[in-house]
Amino acid sequence: MTALLEVKELVASYGDVRAVDGASFAIAPRSTLGIVGESGSGKSTLALAIMRLVRAASGSIVYGGRDLLALPEDDMRALRGDRIAMIFQEPMTSLNPVFTIGAQIAEALEVHGKPGDPVELLRLVGIPAPEQRVRAYPHQLSGGMRQRAMIAMAIACKPDLLIADEPTTALDVTIQAQILELLASLQRELGTSILLITHDLGVVADACDEVVVMYAGRIVEQASTEQLLAAPRHHYTAGLLRALPKADRERLQEIPGVVPAVAPPGCAFADRCPAVQPRCRSEAPELVQLGATRVRCHFPVEAPC
Repeated sequence: MTALLEVKELVASYGDVRAVDGASFAIAPRSTLGIVGESGSGKSTLALAIMRLVRAASGSIVYGGRDLLALPEDDMRALRGDRIAMIFQEPMTSLNPVFTIGAQIAEALEVHGKPGDPVELLRLVGIPAPEQRVRAYPHQLSGGMRQRAMIAMAIACKPDLLIADEPTTALDVTIQAQILELLASLQRELGTSILLITHDLGVVADACDEVVVMYAGRIVEQASTEQLLAAPRHHYTAGLLRALPKADRERLQEIPGVVPAVAPPGCAFADRCPAVQPRCRSEAPELVQLGATRVRCHFPVEAPC
């Protein structure tokens, strides 16, 4: 199947720090791709680079046969919010506090010349009493309703691709489940592909078809969700899975240390890896195909028999 969006060797930097370092992946139509990793792994920068809200240093982002990085700004502005839309991590800082929710949704429609009713969009995302809420300001809504309003704005033009950057992070568990179910139902109804950015592998298990694991700006593992959860091949992915709460687990098994701000020579995960060898500190591993998984590791986790 032809990819809806294909990212190749994408690099995005802040000064001398490569926040995204050579990322390559594709998103199929009507599918959900999860991007997973701790804070500082480069997930949000990757999303912003796709939207061209952060400048990419090199690589390509191909959508509809065109490289988004080569488009004139006017053409990119026409795509942004129309064919490719984004739900930002914190709606309270993304919504304009001096305009009503209805006015902000109407503006999204007007900018792209699309018909639509803000009240119906709020009803579609499950906001109660949308006729009243459409006149509310962001501070008058709960966190869950603000997130739903952000989703209503993002889907107003029925985009082909919806980028959701940690859409459930600040919400309680019950509201998280509702937001994920909302995204799934909208995908079924509108046929939208979703790029879901999260640090929670539990969310990935429920929502994603395929998973990309990032660490220090690089993709370290990529596989179908089923394959990755059943048989992780990178030690970082295995560590993230061991950190998930389970009923038969007395305490969580944390990964010691933190994501480095600047990737060291060799493997960026070497200082935290339980299987590190001298080669890991001197030679950076390549991303290679290993069965049904792509993995960046000199000494990957052995596949189960």
